[in-house]
Amino acid sequence: MDQSTAGAPGGTTTDTTSDTGGGAPADGSLVAGMGGDTGGGAGGGAATPWYDGLPEELVTPKVQQFQNVEELLRSYQSAQGLVGKKQVALGEVPFDEMTDEQRAQVYQALGRPEAADGYEWTPPEGMTVDQEALSDVLGKFHEVGMTQAQVEAALAAYTDAAAATTEARRQERAQKAQASVQELQQEWGEQFTANLEAAQSALRHFGLTEGIVQAGLGDDANMVRMGLKLASLMREPDADAGNPAQHGTIDEQIRRIKASEAFQSHSHAGHKDAYARYARLMEMKYSGRQ
Repeated sequence: MDQSTAGAPGGTTTDTTSDTGGGAPADGSLVAGMGGDTGGGAGGGAATPWYDGLPEELVTPKVQQFQNVEELLRSYQSAQGLVGKKQVALGEVPFDEMTDEQRAQVYQALGRPEAADGYEWTPPEGMTVDQEALSDVLGKFHEVGMTQAQVEAALAAYTDAAAATTEARRQERAQKAQASVQELQQEWGEQFTANLEAAQSALRHFGLTEGIVQAGLGDDANMVRMGLKLASLMREPDADAGNPAQHGTIDEQIRRIKASEAFQSHSHAGHKDAYARYARLMEMKYSGRQ
C-alpha cells in the first residue's frame, strides 16, 4: 500500500514513493522542498521576495509586510475607496447648501469626534480650569466642526496668551508696589514700618482689605495713608485731652497742633505723635466730647 501524507498546497496528497523531481517533503515546507537536502542543486537557495527588483525607495517596511502583490493591491483599493467617499461628501453639494446631517458627515470625515466630550485636552500644570466653562467652549468647537488637532491648537494658543497676560499684570503690580513703597518710605522715614503695620491692621479691622485688593488698589499709596488715618482714630484719647483747665478747649488744642512744626513736617521725629493727637482731638470734637 502506498504511503501518503496530507498538507501539500491545495489539500492534496503526495505519494512519497513516486519520483516527482523534488516534491514537498513531509513537513509541508515549500521552500525546503524546492531546495532539497543540500541546496546546491538547480533551483536551490531562499525564495526571492515578491518586491525584488522594485526601486529601493519604494520598498518600505510597510510594503514588506505584504506577502504578495495581491495583498498590496487590495489594501490600496480599500484606501482609495475611503478617500472616494470623503470626496463625494465634500463635492456633491456646496457646503453652504448642505443639511446639518450632511455637514456632520463632512466633519466626521475630517476628524471631528462624535460628541464634544470626545475631545481630549490636559490643561498646563498649575492652571485652574472652570470645567463647566470648558465644556461650553468644547461644545461650540464641536458645533463648528473642529477636529481634535484644531481644538488642541486653539486651547494651546489661549493658554499661552492667558499666561502672558497674567505675567504682564504681575510685573505691573510689582512695579506699582515698589513705587508706593519708595514714596511712603521717603514720606515717613523711620516710621515707615510702624505706620505700614498700623495701616494694614486698621484696614483689616474695618473689613476693607479684601474690597481694596479686588478693586486693584492693594498697592496704592493713598489706600495705605487712609489706613493709617483710620488707625489714628482707633487709638484711645489722652485722659486729660479734653480738660480745658489743662490744655484749653479742643479747638485751641487743634489750632496749636496744626501750627506746630511736628504736625506740618512729615519728616519731623514727632510728626506721628502730633498727627495722632490731632486725630483724637478731631474725633472728640465731632463726637460731642468737649
